[in-house]
Amino acid sequence: MSTIDKRKNRLLEELQDKEYRDAYTSAAVDIGIAFQIKALREQRQWTQMEFGKIAKMAQARIHELEDPDRPPSLRTLKRLANAFDVGLIVRFVPISEIVKYDLDLSDSHSMALSSNSAGVNSYKDDAYFRKPEGQDSLELFMPSPPKGQFLGAGGSQIMDMDTFKQSRSQTGLSLGENNEAAIR
Repeated sequence: MSTIDKRKNRLLEELQDKEYRDAYTSAAVDIGIAFQIKALREQRQWTQMEFGKIAKMAQARIHELEDPDRPPSLRTLKRLANAFDVGLIVRFVPISEIVKYDLDLSDSHSMALSSNSAGVNSYKDDAYFRKPEGQDSLELFMPSPPKGQFLGAGGSQIMDMDTFKQSRSQTGLSLGENNEAAIR
């Protein structure tokens, strides 16, 4: 039996315990986020000091964010995503998805980790937003709303700022400073 199979079997047994499962999923998130922050910074060949200037944070704070024992808040993650010029997706998943990801990293695929994890392109480097050669304009799969208007949930409805704010206030969301969404 291979090392990865032994680890998988042990992990499946340990995950039967709810307390262990909670600690495992929490650690997976904390470690994964810290790793991604460091990997994205290194992909861009930024020092902690350089990234700190871009993110408007002290170098010491960047150092802390790369430590799994100091997990950032959601607000800080959004700030980092802006600094990296990337998107941020936070979603609930089955525990099996976390386990599969963890086991895949432990397997022979771990050597590809740096290219897969750190390979998050900034907006300007994202091929999705590049004009195809020979075309004068960029055609996206989702139409862009006119200036000063926003797409509703799922991109299905175009609305002005007042309608956008009203729809968000009805759902408990509002726009704060710098148009950041805030839950009330």
